[in-house]
Amino acid sequence: MSWRRKDAQSIGTALLIVFAMTTIVLSVRFFIVEPEAVAVACAAQDSGWRCVLRGAAVFGFLHNVYGWTSVLAGAFATVTRSRWLALIAILAGVAGAVLFSFELSGAGLLLGELVWVKRAKMPDAERSNEQHA
Repeated sequence: MSWRRKDAQSIGTALLIVFAMTTIVLSVRFFIVEPEAVAVACAAQDSGWRCVLRGAAVFGFLHNVYGWTSVLAGAFATVTRSRWLALIAILAGVAGAVLFSFELSGAGLLLGELVWVKRAKMPDAERSNEQHA
């Protein structure tokens, strides 16, 4: 498999992940967090999965959980070259960008994406040396 094909697959996978996460978080934002009827119902009787999901989403953006998670995971992914940490940075960055925490989420999203693509571009010999070190 050529390097270009690997790069295209890695970038395509990253775009698919970002698209899926954006769709999910936009659905949460527009159907659970923002509607006034859901907010009133949750304030009146705090029960049901919508209220739990709404409470978690609101807590996340009020305390910038998405942004800090994204930046910290992105920074650790940059140091360790871990794709799992890069994925967490990407997912938290997208969630934060959609749910009103733009600054830190954007930085973490960028770090995660850079590690994701850089890790895919490493030659197999270099990757095996990195694992044994």
